[in-house]
Amino acid sequence: MVKTTSWAERAKSTTSRMEARGGLEKRPRRSWKPGRGGNELEVRQLLSNLPVTTATYLHGPGGSLARAVDIAPDSTIVYAGILAGENLGTTPVNLLGGGDAVVVRLDATGQTVQSLTRIGNVVNDMEVSASNGRIAVGGNFGVAVLAPDGGSVVWSSATPANPSRVSIARNGEVAVLASKTISVFTPTGAPAGSWTLTDTSVTDVAIDSVTQSVFVSGYQQVSPILKTPFVRAYAYDGTFKWRAYDWTNAELTAQNLMADSEAYRVQIGRDDNLYMLASTDGGNNPFARDPQNLTTPMGSRNVGFDNYNRPIALSGSSRLAYYVRLNPATGEALRGQFLLARLAADGSGRQNTIGVSNGSIAADQTGRVIVSGQAFARIAARDVQQIAATTVGPYTGGEGFVMVASANFNAREVYTVFGGATGGNGNAPAAAISNGVHAVVLQNTSGSLITHQALQSSATTPAAYLAAWGGTSTPAPGAIAVVSTGVVEGWPGTALAPTEMARFSDGTNPNPAEYTATIDWKDGHGPQLATVALVGGQLAVRGASTYNLGGRYEPTVRITHTPTNRTATAHGVARIARDINAVTNRGRSAILFNRASRQYLTTAQIVNQGSIALTGRVRIALENLPVGVALANRSGTTPNGHPFVEVSLTSPWGIGQTLNASLRFLNPQLRPITFAMRVFHLAD
Repeated sequence: MVKTTSWAERAKSTTSRMEARGGLEKRPRRSWKPGRGGNELEVRQLLSNLPVTTATYLHGPGGSLARAVDIAPDSTIVYAGILAGENLGTTPVNLLGGGDAVVVRLDATGQTVQSLTRIGNVVNDMEVSASNGRIAVGGNFGVAVLAPDGGSVVWSSATPANPSRVSIARNGEVAVLASKTISVFTPTGAPAGSWTLTDTSVTDVAIDSVTQSVFVSGYQQVSPILKTPFVRAYAYDGTFKWRAYDWTNAELTAQNLMADSEAYRVQIGRDDNLYMLASTDGGNNPFARDPQNLTTPMGSRNVGFDNYNRPIALSGSSRLAYYVRLNPATGEALRGQFLLARLAADGSGRQNTIGVSNGSIAADQTGRVIVSGQAFARIAARDVQQIAATTVGPYTGGEGFVMVASANFNAREVYTVFGGATGGNGNAPAAAISNGVHAVVLQNTSGSLITHQALQSSATTPAAYLAAWGGTSTPAPGAIAVVSTGVVEGWPGTALAPTEMARFSDGTNPNPAEYTATIDWKDGHGPQLATVALVGGQLAVRGASTYNLGGRYEPTVRITHTPTNRTATAHGVARIARDINAVTNRGRSAILFNRASRQYLTTAQIVNQGSIALTGRVRIALENLPVGVALANRSGTTPNGHPFVEVSLTSPWGIGQTLNASLRFLNPQLRPITFAMRVFHLAD
């Protein structure tokens, strides 16, 4: 029997083998010299023949327009756009009055239409919740959230009118961008916040349940000759949290970073990281610097290995694309990469434009990134790219492209266009990646695109087009479900005991050997391997870590069923005691003897002198107690052996307020009772 493997398995195997050696395999290459338009040709592009499961037009007699695509938790491909006069062989569901705008659900191969929903006459954007599969759609009807099967409206709002961008979080919260106004809704559709920005252009919005944040991208014209990009994070009510880039004219001029630059897309990946897609006019751009410290170079965090992602040998004003992975809690830049085209087929010579102003970025559960947009002559190895063994046609102008990068950005797994025999122009406004399934949509403006296993093999341009790969027509197993999440508490610098941080269900008595799991403790060390065990017919994920700083953390627990590449994510809680002695004033009442209990009594009096009210619990540790004196009502002991009492805050402990805690001592040797107090806080 001959064993066959999918393209995804081959690519994964190759990448894993390369990374296991500390880098990518060395291939023959031509040397280059800086300043001479070098053409280093070390090959890190793994695929030249993209084995699409479908490449098809989605067009109607009244026209078509591709807007968005996403992958549902069950690996269904969800497409949104305009499709006038064509129902793709299905009976449509009409919602909010129906119309030419559609949400189409296809199986993981893209070959079978599962449903077609007509909703309004214009749809501008769409996103699927990574957790519950609900579909958020924005268009001339306002904003609506559809059931996962597209058959009904969960909730809708006519305002804001005609939003340009929508985003839906794992828990179902929705953020909407209309002009420069951001609106946030709860999972039931109740308004949660709204605010308006005054920047030159506000381009996108994303929302995250884990950090309870809304992210906004755009750019500001800071001088007549300079644009600066920004990404900002806000609370759901619009309270500012952090910023990335967002530099002033003076700051950029002082560093001679004078290339116009704009941020066009922000997206929460399926790995729960934040991704930004941006564009710049030249090499002296802010993306070479840390987005929160302009004098600090990105250095090795910006990954480059050839002339198509190294901003070298630049001339003229052609546009470079740039994408970066950010920590959504802080805005810290984790890893970035430029993306270029080159005029010469061998990669030498000056650059050409990669346009992403109407492009997209997404990431899967492992951090693999997919980017789409419009490329001009020419992307890496363009002329040898194939779609389902058909070589792409000649370059005739700007053309839709898709690129897939490995999780560490050290390899391009895919970088292709789709032009047919005589070439095909257009743009790729959206792409998606999840559960091993990839999808990209294009708007073909002239010429033709390659089709394969197509619902429609041809169309009159301009026409919408969809390509998909990596999926299977075998019905997908049910989703892995989160049963419970864990809570762990500890002290800074002290190892936590191995703790069950999440429990999952996946059918009857699943085999734990078929699953892998990681826990990202949010301590700066990234995902760490965790154990999977069968407990009561369910999958228990356990792990341990050591936190260096006190605070409240939300570890991300991810489990993967290796044979089917299905994943599920849960979020636990780690409460690490935070030393707040520096922001408290500590005193006590007089010590009194209680003859009935034979104990000595006093009241600790702790004043909150910090800048915020506190909720949760407070631990008051007693240090330097005399030998022979014991705290009778102690709640526990610190890692240093000091007893403490714990007080639950039934209401916020406000600034300037005093917290009282009873202390009771046993003192059989009648020693003087002296001690120092150290105060710790555990947040809810």
